[in-house]
Amino acid sequence: MSSTKNAQDMKDIKIIIANYMKSQYRPYSTNDILLNLHNQVPKQKLGVGLAALAKEDELLVKIVGKTSYYCYKMLVHNLDSSDTGLLESAPQMEKELADIGDEINDLTTELRDFKSMPSNNEIIQKLTEAKEKIRVLKDDQKKLNQNSFESTEIKPHISHLRRVHKQYKENSILESIGIENLEMTRYI
Repeated sequence: MSSTKNAQDMKDIKIIIANYMKSQYRPYSTNDILLNLHNQVPKQKLGVGLAALAKEDELLVKIVGKTSYYCYKMLVHNLDSSDTGLLESAPQMEKELADIGDEINDLTTELRDFKSMPSNNEIIQKLTEAKEKIRVLKDDQKKLNQNSFESTEIKPHISHLRRVHKQYKENSILESIGIENLEMTRYI
């Protein structure tokens, strides 16, 4: 009767140790495991349970000097065929995601450019204002053309300028102040 109780205890001990090692998923020495389990497993049965789990290939054992370190074997997730298909399509999805990100950046830039452009109403208003300015300038130009050379105030100034120009041609200003042609060509 004690042998079945001992076997039951060993199953419970292996379950406790396996669950703890799986949850931690890092290497521990025997003493660390004993301390971290807070005496749920007696020290003598802990060594036997760890050895049994290592024998069943649930735990990896690395011996360094006199100390043994135990670690749970790599957790492997069972994949369905649909999961494998998703894993195979992941690079394509990442590429599409990058392309979509680039397209979003381009559209954002384009939207910013459109926001900075004036609206149709603003363009129509500016066009109307420009047409009005052109009309006013043309009216001003017509008034100036009609009055510019007909004016009696400007005619005396024009005749004076013509006389000065004629004098300049006849008597060079440079010669009048004493500069000769040779000197003049050197500075001009």
